[in-house]
Amino acid sequence: MNPLTYHLRDYLHEDLNIQSTPTSLTTLMHHGQAAQQWLLTEYLGQWLKLVEDLLACDYPLARKHARLILGLGALGRQLPDPRDEALQVFFLEGIQGRLKDLGRGTNVASARSMQWGVWARDVPTAIADAFGETDVLDPLVCRGVAPCCMYAAFVVSQIVTDEGVAEEIAQKMFEDLPRELLRYLDRLPAAPEA
Repeated sequence: MNPLTYHLRDYLHEDLNIQSTPTSLTTLMHHGQAAQQWLLTEYLGQWLKLVEDLLACDYPLARKHARLILGLGALGRQLPDPRDEALQVFFLEGIQGRLKDLGRGTNVASARSMQWGVWARDVPTAIADAFGETDVLDPLVCRGVAPCCMYAAFVVSQIVTDEGVAEEIAQKMFEDLPRELLRYLDRLPAAPEA
């Protein structure tokens, strides 16, 4: 089984004994690039959009930190070129620092916010672990995405006070989106051999 889909299935607690054909290195590299780009644009992008959308929901803590939240939203729309990994890592470190500052400012940690942080970190970490099992994929960017997602989830959980909204966010971010990535990778065709 492709290590990318194996680790995602493990994260989602799905059957790991699925029969599959061996994955070529070219296909693994192609799928790895697609997964990494998905983590940046879709998964981290969704977390940053959720942070920005907190202002529209008029949560008191969001209003208090509006400047930081607006800055994060703007950064979320400026993701760097996927071919420039050094720039991506630098960009991710900037986002992580701003999210940490926002998390310190909200300062109302709860069991839910801690759990959300762990779960959000686990999605890109599953991909990074799969990259680490290969000798052809570098997990550096995925490892940079992980703490950004963790801090974003922590902040969203701290600010969102409506339990119904919190449940919808948890369903989407910890189950629906990782399953979407799994389906996306399963649908990607094998890459032609070089």
